[in-house]
Amino acid sequence: MWAAVRERYGPPEAIRLRDVALPVPAPTEVRVAVRATTVNRTDCAILRARPFLMRFVVGFARPRRPVLGTDFAGEVEAVGAEVTRFVPGDRVFGFEDDGASTQAEYCCIEAEASIARIPDGVDFETAAASIEGAHYAINFLNKVDLAPGADVLVNGATGAIGSALLQFAKLAAARVVAVCRAEHFDVVRSLGADAVLDYEHEAYSAGAPESYDFVFDTVGKSSFGAAPRVLPRWHLHLVRVWPRHAEPLARRRDALHAGSQGALPDAARHPT
Repeated sequence: MWAAVRERYGPPEAIRLRDVALPVPAPTEVRVAVRATTVNRTDCAILRARPFLMRFVVGFARPRRPVLGTDFAGEVEAVGAEVTRFVPGDRVFGFEDDGASTQAEYCCIEAEASIARIPDGVDFETAAASIEGAHYAINFLNKVDLAPGADVLVNGATGAIGSALLQFAKLAAARVVAVCRAEHFDVVRSLGADAVLDYEHEAYSAGAPESYDFVFDTVGKSSFGAAPRVLPRWHLHLVRVWPRHAEPLARRRDALHAGSQGALPDAARHPT
């Protein structure tokens, strides 16, 4: 099978498209025929092993997984002897933030890991592109007590994490103020935002004292020093998404497509 491979940490130019052995599922794994995957910020952090602490997760001197990729959507092609949760033909999607070797024609995933059936009516590209942002959004929301009626601000509400966090907060019956560019106001309103701010003309930290119960910065542009201006207590939750890795996203996608001649689906989302 074809896969996006690199043997060392480095820039997108280190990636090669190679013919590698078809993975064999362990007794507790499923093998998925990958129909869509993305190039996301987590992939870029794993590609370069930056920040440095990533090395303690993905391999200190060299990558533990030569094949790249963290998310996928596709069809179960084979199951291990102990798997009862899935059967061949199931449409599934999933994500592993320490790598899952999904930028390939096939991948093997633990059946009890972060994998689920794709809801009816959702195509593979949409399913693959939705996972990474939702994963980080729900993990940060799990760290706070978000009661119905809470006032929440989401900075970067049109990005993958921000747009997912906005929707999760609305599901929790919070009142959400979304920060984005004016041209995206209609988009964030369609996702449920109660109010919007244009960051190019108004800093949310200039708001009235104790304006929000929680502030979520999904683009890493805030400081804790600004928190007391709009929060009654220290509730500022910064979501660091390594913005310095945004530029290699497009370069890496182009490198993949130059070698694959379109073999890997173009489901990558660009940061805002």
